[in-house]
Amino acid sequence: MAVAVAPQRDARLDALDEFVGRLAHLNFASSTIASYRSAAQRLLAAHPGLALADFTSEHVEQYLTAKNFSPVTFSTALENLRSFFKFLIDRKHIPGPNACAGIEKPRAHLRTRPAPSEAEVETLLQACRTLEEQTLVEVFFRTGLRISELRSVRLRDVDMDKRLLHVTAGKGGKERMVPFLPRTLALLQLFTAGREPEDWLFIGRRGRPRNDRTLEKMLHRIGEKAHLPYRLTAHLFRHGFIKHCKTHDVPVEVTARLVGHSDIRTTVNHYGRLDTGDLQAIFDKKLGGTDQKVLWEGAPSGNGHGNHADLAIGAVRGHLQEVTCLTSQEADAHLALFRDQGIEAVIEPVTLYRVHPTASWSPLPAVPIERTCAARNCSQAIPPNRERYCSAECEAREKNRRDAEYNRAYRRTTPRTVRVYPPGVTNG
Repeated sequence: MAVAVAPQRDARLDALDEFVGRLAHLNFASSTIASYRSAAQRLLAAHPGLALADFTSEHVEQYLTAKNFSPVTFSTALENLRSFFKFLIDRKHIPGPNACAGIEKPRAHLRTRPAPSEAEVETLLQACRTLEEQTLVEVFFRTGLRISELRSVRLRDVDMDKRLLHVTAGKGGKERMVPFLPRTLALLQLFTAGREPEDWLFIGRRGRPRNDRTLEKMLHRIGEKAHLPYRLTAHLFRHGFIKHCKTHDVPVEVTARLVGHSDIRTTVNHYGRLDTGDLQAIFDKKLGGTDQKVLWEGAPSGNGHGNHADLAIGAVRGHLQEVTCLTSQEADAHLALFRDQGIEAVIEPVTLYRVHPTASWSPLPAVPIERTCAARNCSQAIPPNRERYCSAECEAREKNRRDAEYNRAYRRTTPRTVRVYPPGVTNG
């Protein structure tokens, strides 16, 4: 009679289970725990007969290289295994050193993820078929929530009066408050009208929250209908929110708190990376790369007081006046204000233009800067081939004058030498 023998359990898995239990005790996300477990299990499976204490950096590096991982996946797996062996050393399961010590991470090429812009979000909202889809797009883009955080939101977590959303299922079990805009409030009020506070914000069948797969499918369908050049996902909305904050001068510390990043370097280096168009827009806004000037023929004013536009309107008629605007929207606003007052104005590029009351606009000729000699008692113009003085004679005369002043100010008399001789000794 044959006796079935149960396969012997790998003793190394007991240490792995202990490691996974420690991660769960520290409130690591389930997906993060699965990543740590998978990395360790695959390493152990690649070396079935090797004890944990016998692993070296050669074993780990050989395993990672054979897998032909991308630089990012290689770095992630290396960090997971490094944490696993550190845990084993701390718990005295194995002696040191860490088997991952000395393994260098490959250099990963920085890439700019596609992220929905404000204009694309408006297109997405128009492509939505239902109020639920509109609310989903609006909340994702205006709050930057993770998909796991959004699917766990109940109606009681949304404070309509203060426009705050209470995130209760943040990464690592952390909670935070996220504000939202009035336009988001209007959609939420329509979407949640007549529902109970205990209901899930995005509710599925049998009163359960919609799962991640369903929400992602909704976003895929909306993105395809809006003809986006990339596949729309919930995580791209998170990149879009952080990018939106960066381009609208939100301090990075505030952005990190809004999206739930405990390390500000994650917000700076990995999310919302700006592309060339964003850099150009910020450069133009901050450094005046494409400033516009609103030029007008001034009109008399009443008391001469008021804001910038009021004072501009109160300029003297017939003189050139201008307002340098950082954006085209600001220039259009000034233009409309002047025309409402019956004042003729136009928008021109950075080149300064002169206004003639009876003539057309013409470029203002450049006014040369006249430079005079820096020497005392000399007011001659400086030739183009010289810097501070009109001639070598003036430069030499000025140097002698400054040297003489210095000598007069710091001259000291030479002290006399007094010699003292012993008694009976005279100066021979």
